[in-house]
Amino acid sequence: MLEGKVNVVIDGQWGSTGKGKLVGILAMKHDPQLAVCNFMTNAGHTWVPDNGTDPVMVQQLPTCLINPNTLLHIAASAAIDLNVFHNEMGKFDPRFNVAPRLTVDPRASVITKQNKDDEAKSMHRISSTAKGCGAAVAEKVMRRAALAEEYKGEFRLQETEKVVHHAIDQKWKVLFETAQGFDLSLNHGTRYPYCTSRDITVSQALNDACVSPKAIGHVYASLRTFPIRVGNAYEITGGTGTDGWSGPSYPDQRELTWQEITGIAGSDRALLERTTVTNKVRRIFTFSHYQLERFIRNNAPDFLCLNFVNYIDARCYGYHVGPDQLVDFMEAFPRIRTFVKEVEEHGVPVAYLGTGPKQSHVVDLGIDQ
Repeated sequence: MLEGKVNVVIDGQWGSTGKGKLVGILAMKHDPQLAVCNFMTNAGHTWVPDNGTDPVMVQQLPTCLINPNTLLHIAASAAIDLNVFHNEMGKFDPRFNVAPRLTVDPRASVITKQNKDDEAKSMHRISSTAKGCGAAVAEKVMRRAALAEEYKGEFRLQETEKVVHHAIDQKWKVLFETAQGFDLSLNHGTRYPYCTSRDITVSQALNDACVSPKAIGHVYASLRTFPIRVGNAYEITGGTGTDGWSGPSYPDQRELTWQEITGIAGSDRALLERTTVTNKVRRIFTFSHYQLERFIRNNAPDFLCLNFVNYIDARCYGYHVGPDQLVDFMEAFPRIRTFVKEVEEHGVPVAYLGTGPKQSHVVDLGIDQ
């Protein structure tokens, strides 16, 4: 992670690739002095400590709150649900001393009940979370949004520009945490209207941080071995189809059932995932090299993190080894070794392998120093 630069964590697929876990790894390994996020409540970010209890799931606060040395900031491009914000502060301020470290841009949107009601009427058709985020963004574009500056008693206000440029001037390590995934981008996603209400690119992250492209540091991309989408095309929960459909995949991949994933992994327990925010059964797909190639071309990551390698071989679940034990790990799990080699043929090194949900469930390949 580079000093005096804005380092970016970004999801290279459709979201839910384990960005919270990756941020946790970087937060503890590189000790950034400032973390900035642009979160809205249509996404959640989860970090699980090694004791396996009291996980941190945030929709508003930077995941870097787990590092007590890191200052925290919510950018102007965020949309804040006051109930969610206060709930997270109630949970995590006593535990991590968040309040003295947190500032909010006065131009951050505040999601209103009307925003939620507007989305609930029509957004179910694309499996939207209907949390009011898109409506809040639309209100901001129309110059009639509720902004954080109108709620001065709720936040410690500070402009993103001043916070980030001070950090750069001080040669601090700045980490920008993006939400959702590149293929959900409003203008550059897989297909409109199966997208979110904004763009998710490294360029957009720099814009949200109010810095020039020259301020870019290292870009860390989070990926899944088997990408997911929200909404469940197979309706294995017995749904009626009223939850909508979340959109198409790439030509070189196919949609799988969770029974198939369980078999591929060789797991002795049934594998199944639900979305963090809406608790819907996730759709899951084979890996797309075309998807990765497109992401790399448009975002130029420096390092890749492959999460859910235990879906390739369930026996690796929970492994945590460093570079000195890497040869033994790869020899023990040849299918994972082959997968990593194929991914790296796109020209970007894999720095981390996620073998499970906990902070220590990671294979550090020794690339990111």
